[in-house]
Amino acid sequence: MHSQALLALAFSVLASASPTLQKRVSASITLFPDKNFGGAGYTIPFNIQGPTCVAATLPSSIDLKASSVRLSSHTGFNCRLVANRDCNIDHVNNATWFFNVDIPDLSTDDYMHMEDRVRSVTCTSV
Repeated sequence: MHSQALLALAFSVLASASPTLQKRVSASITLFPDKNFGGAGYTIPFNIQGPTCVAATLPSSIDLKASSVRLSSHTGFNCRLVANRDCNIDHVNNATWFFNVDIPDLSTDDYMHMEDRVRSVTCTSV
């Protein structure tokens, strides 16, 4: 009888636990100082589950110098480039849309003219 009570308790605990719908993703994003993925890239590896500021600040070698971006994969996550540190988006023009493609030219309208403006990066699993 004691084991039946334990079993009932275990099932009630499992039933009350909320399931996690977002999956964990291990990937990376590489920022390049030149268009078309030119120059010495700076790679940011990350392991995320949900929205995460993967680079609150960037080193001087790429801070305010990114002109193109390459992702390690095009599935499982999206990223967003931010013109402020700490992934702080205080104005609609201070960040790109979430994207899951390589971007050879950040100076275009599609990416909010973010060339030479990137200061931090946020990514999220999908």
